[in-house]
Amino acid sequence: MATKIILIDDDELFRSGLALLINSFENFEVEVSEGSNYFMTLKNGNQHKGDTSLLIFSPRQGVQINWKVILKNFKKVPMLILSNWVTKTLVLQALENGVNAFYTKSITPVELNQIVCEIVNAEFRSTIKLEPIVHKILMEYEQEEIVFSTGEVQILQLMCQLKNNVEISGELGISLRTVESRKRTMMRKANCKNMIGVVLVFLRTQGNLRLN
Repeated sequence: MATKIILIDDDELFRSGLALLINSFENFEVEVSEGSNYFMTLKNGNQHKGDTSLLIFSPRQGVQINWKVILKNFKKVPMLILSNWVTKTLVLQALENGVNAFYTKSITPVELNQIVCEIVNAEFRSTIKLEPIVHKILMEYEQEEIVFSTGEVQILQLMCQLKNNVEISGELGISLRTVESRKRTMMRKANCKNMIGVVLVFLRTQGNLRLN
């Protein structure tokens, strides 16, 4: 049975070509939609239905992404951003909202095939995949070295596996209050407003999550 992928892009030529390419991959089937119309339909209450295994979304420059609508309709569907519009803000928003990979449209068909296969494979679901140029843009700032304790690193490693506070508490044998306390301490250390910022600092300094 073919794995279903939804491709959302406002560029008709690009989405048509990309759909043909992905359909040529083994065991994949693509449903294509114009981004503007598709999200307007979802916003109006017509929820997406189906057995989608991957959402490929290409945001346009200057267009506000309605993450609330996306998350509501694709709660457990892995997401790949494929766009030449790359800013630090957009990448941070994407990671904050659970995007599994962020690549530009300059990647090769072979690379795309590999990325798609890895994302839909549950074994790799906890891996965040960033194209080197996207990673570079994200990390282009000077920052003092931050030292995390062993307990804090353990929490960060489990967060990179998409574990929630309750799961982290159980795996480490510590109270939920301790997990929350250590997270607050890490946010102060890294001068970040939320834990996604701390995770990014951790990735930059420790490299415990594979970035391709």
